[in-house]
Amino acid sequence: AEQELRYLANYDTLTGLPNRALLGERLGAAVISARRSGQKVGLLFLDLDRFKHINDSLGHTTGDRTLKAAGARLRQCVRETDVVARLGGDEFTVVLENLTDVRGAEEMAQRLIHAFARPLPITSTQEAVISPSIGIAIYPDHGQTPADLLKCADTAMYQAKDRGRNTWAVYHAGMDARARDHATLVTALRRALERNEFSMVYQPKLAIRGERGITGMEALLRWHSRELGEVPPSVFIPLAEETGQIHDISAYVFSTACADLRRFREGGHRNLTMAINLSAAQLNRPDLTLHICDMLAEHDVAPNQVELELTESMVMANAEQSVRLLGELKSIGARLAIDDFGTGYSSLAYLKRLPIDTLKIDQEFVGDVTTDPDDAAITSTIITMAHSLQLKVVAEGVETAEQLAFLQAQHCDEIQGYWLSRPLSADACLDFLDRHAATSVDLA
Repeated sequence: AEQELRYLANYDTLTGLPNRALLGERLGAAVISARRSGQKVGLLFLDLDRFKHINDSLGHTTGDRTLKAAGARLRQCVRETDVVARLGGDEFTVVLENLTDVRGAEEMAQRLIHAFARPLPITSTQEAVISPSIGIAIYPDHGQTPADLLKCADTAMYQAKDRGRNTWAVYHAGMDARARDHATLVTALRRALERNEFSMVYQPKLAIRGERGITGMEALLRWHSRELGEVPPSVFIPLAEETGQIHDISAYVFSTACADLRRFREGGHRNLTMAINLSAAQLNRPDLTLHICDMLAEHDVAPNQVELELTESMVMANAEQSVRLLGELKSIGARLAIDDFGTGYSSLAYLKRLPIDTLKIDQEFVGDVTTDPDDAAITSTIITMAHSLQLKVVAEGVETAEQLAFLQAQHCDEIQGYWLSRPLSADACLDFLDRHAATSVDLA
């Protein structure tokens, strides 16, 4: 019984790895030994990227099996003398002794990244692909105590996540300020909904082929933080996915956009479609279709009045699941669009399998169609290809009359961008729609 208690006090019951308490002891002993020998100690801090999605979409049993498999994979990669520990959740550490410089730790981090490129066996029939983000701290360069080294390696791990995940970063002092900024941002984001700091703006879309006119708008989320001012979506959306707040924020977006669409329709603008962006985390929600049906019903909006936008990279990240989910969404009558098309890796053959209605060409290409022959050729090819698949094409980021003329000549269907209108508040959007109904846009 005493042995069992000692085991429970020092080891993680799920993976069989040393726990945080035993890691502290082992790391402390390694530091004392290195102090005597003049060698260095490396500490690798690993966090499994988007592990929360696995838990949310496949359940906690699969999540636990994934953690067990990850622990086993780590042990296979390190030397007998290296200590692999689980801190809790999806966080692991590796202690590397007898290093002469940081290179040994960097080489081990790279080996682990490479090892996790292979799927982890979950059951005899199931595998999971998950990548680690790794932070590296070195004794005595970055810290003198186990607590200091853990803090520095943790900070470096967040830097690796900021660099796009599935990579490693070595700690340096400049990261501390960034870590403080990250913590401030997380705290502010947690309060943003209850403080009503989010708002919606709408960017109108115009048909430029066949019958001209405003066809709808894209709903865009804005965050004005009391402490931080305007925070761009490119910063706070990944953070919301990381902290799990994305579901509440997405519900706010969907509900507000549907309520405003109903208001526009009641104002006499009946033939409008509201484009709403889905996040990667929402794609992993098993009850997404049901959730969307509930919100549409709550605001008395028909499914074919919304167009759900997904980025090409999101769809490609889990191709099989995407085909199934998009089929479900299509079956309730919703329209589907692939956003930022041209920036990812999807093939024409794969696109044919997706039940989508619209391709949106990324503004990265549209911005240079009149000056860069390559972007002009890519844009023209995307339009031709999409039409061959009976898809509608929307060009984003149209800012000049020259870009508009090019897109008209290539038979693009719709445009959005500053040439037509910047994103507008609901009140300003209703005014825009009223003015537009009374006049016609000169496309010449």
